[in-house]
Amino acid sequence: MKYITFILLAILGGLHFQIWKPGGLRAQYAEASAQAADFASRNEGARINNNILRAEVEDLKNGYEAVTELARFQLGYIRDGEIYYDLSHGEEP
Repeated sequence: MKYITFILLAILGGLHFQIWKPGGLRAQYAEASAQAADFASRNEGARINNNILRAEVEDLKNGYEAVTELARFQLGYIRDGEIYYDLSHGEEP
């Protein structure tokens, strides 16, 4: 009976050593938790970006106004009869 008690105590001590040693299970759990938090924050950023892109695609599918707005700001589109003023440099074109 004494031997079984000592064997069980040795096993219990070995398990505790695996948990508490440097680089043991506790440290691995902390590292995995930190990685999970990092992935969650990245996913949230990607989710926000996806929602913005989804809304932009929906606007492009449904409205001519969104297409002309993008053309104006990204490509410098000017309609016939419009006068273009560039106020960003403070000089007349």
